[in-house]
Amino acid sequence: SNGGKAGGSSSSDAADFQCPVTGLELNGRFPFVIHRPTGQVLSERALREAPAAVQELLAGKWAADDLIPVNPQGEELEKRQQAVAAALAAERARKQAKKAVKDKGRAAAAEAATAVGDAGGAEAAAGSGGAAAVVPAPAAVGSKRPPTAPALAAAAAGAAAGKKLKMPAGATAEVYASIFSTGQPKVK
Repeated sequence: SNGGKAGGSSSSDAADFQCPVTGLELNGRFPFVIHRPTGQVLSERALREAPAAVQELLAGKWAADDLIPVNPQGEELEKRQQAVAAALAAERARKQAKKAVKDKGRAAAAEAATAVGDAGGAEAAAGSGGAAAVVPAPAAVGSKRPPTAPALAAAAAGAAAGKKLKMPAGATAEVYASIFSTGQPKVK
């Protein structure tokens, strides 16, 4: 409230916020906490003296881990800073572990693609002016018949040709160089 003063200004000793349970003012004289899941700001006195009212206000039970002190001082501040640093380090480690697993998955997929070969490799070899090898269609998924030795050799050759050849079929060296370089095209 503005204390009846004109212009809406309040007296200098009145606080803008009060605990909804005890009515204590949030002015630095009394310790307050924030209930992290709900964002409610409560006085520590309310937690001690009226836990049932606090539980009703928060719509359920609360844990000490959910409470964050408002403007902690001294030892409590250091303890809070260490807890935040530990949480950040744990999050960083979790992200690095997730990235490592993702990178391992990519490496395994790349190795599998290299071992099996891809159909684009045979097409690229045919489009580069080289002799086109006839590659038999791979056995259907779920087929009990293993691929033949010529099919495996052709797939491996196609994969190797795909690795060596980076320019798409039908593109000239000058155009390809102009797309992927910043300076003058290097035509050999």
